[in-house]
Amino acid sequence: MSFRVGAILGSCALAAVLSVAAQPATAAGPLRLTAVGQFRQPVHVTGSEREPRAFYVLERGGRVWRVGRDGGRRLVLDARPFVRLREPRNQFRDQGGAFALALPARYPPGARVYMLYTREDRRVHLDEFRPGPGGRPGRPRTLLSVPRRSRVDVGGDAAFGPDDLLYASFGFGATPEASQDPARFNGKVVRLDPRDRVPNPELFALGLRVPWRFSFDTPRRRLIVADVGDSIFEEINVLSLRTRGPANLGWPYFEGRRRRLRGGPASTVAPSLALRHGPGMCAIVGGHVVRAPTLPELRGRYLYGDVCSGRLRSVRLTAGGAVGDRSERAVVSYLVSFGRDGGGRIYAVSLVGRVYRVG
Repeated sequence: MSFRVGAILGSCALAAVLSVAAQPATAAGPLRLTAVGQFRQPVHVTGSEREPRAFYVLERGGRVWRVGRDGGRRLVLDARPFVRLREPRNQFRDQGGAFALALPARYPPGARVYMLYTREDRRVHLDEFRPGPGGRPGRPRTLLSVPRRSRVDVGGDAAFGPDDLLYASFGFGATPEASQDPARFNGKVVRLDPRDRVPNPELFALGLRVPWRFSFDTPRRRLIVADVGDSIFEEINVLSLRTRGPANLGWPYFEGRRRRLRGGPASTVAPSLALRHGPGMCAIVGGHVVRAPTLPELRGRYLYGDVCSGRLRSVRLTAGGAVGDRSERAVVSYLVSFGRDGGGRIYAVSLVGRVYRVG
């Protein structure tokens, strides 16, 4: 999804997106949204198991805030000197800036943080920061980077898996065929061990378009990837962490389950759920399988949404596919991300400023 509007949002017109962004978040049904903070273009929320009552918010400009159980906040990292973020007249037309934040479980919270972002060298970076006093960033260590050849479809996600490896995803950028090129990170999910002096990225999945958000369903050892489509379908893909060799999800030869080009790989993994574009779905925002006891009505269901309408939905992802897809009758203006803190609570993030706790 990234911050795309207009051409990036598939069938959703710019005017419709800005109209949604101007509306407050609402919950018309049992799913309650509680505002827990106002930030400057927040893009990501995450947490640490060592701090089950706190969460971390990443702003698009590169600042990271720790929010405690009482709502008090502390600046953990200020990476703005390194983040390339231009503010044209319509600031949402460019997907530059920070995308995702990952906190490793093996270090004290905030000792090392990993950020996926566009840097001043015109590349998309996955970097390690060791913040100093007052959030001073120090000099980041680059784990891997990708040339940025487009203003759009470059964003992705980053998170530590249950195997303690760091996973990262990247959009296809300017060339759809790059998603099938194993020598390029575009349109891929990769994983690496940041403890290595020179990390060696391993290809986990290819054939993705814009894998904007992914998450781990740890009890079932699987990775769930939401992939933003082109003009017809949005996808939810479920991949086992036990699978040997990279999974090929088919783009640009397939969109959803529909073939769009001849040729391509000999075999592909079909999405668990393919969502056709329409008034309530134009650019998917991937979320999490809910395990928190505070949300019994969603327990075991995958919560996700759409950037254009801001509507939240959920579905049960089974070994045979997806069942029970439904609206949760809640809306978040310009939804860009979901997050989960160390205690398992779920958050929804609006690019226009607010972070909400779900339930």
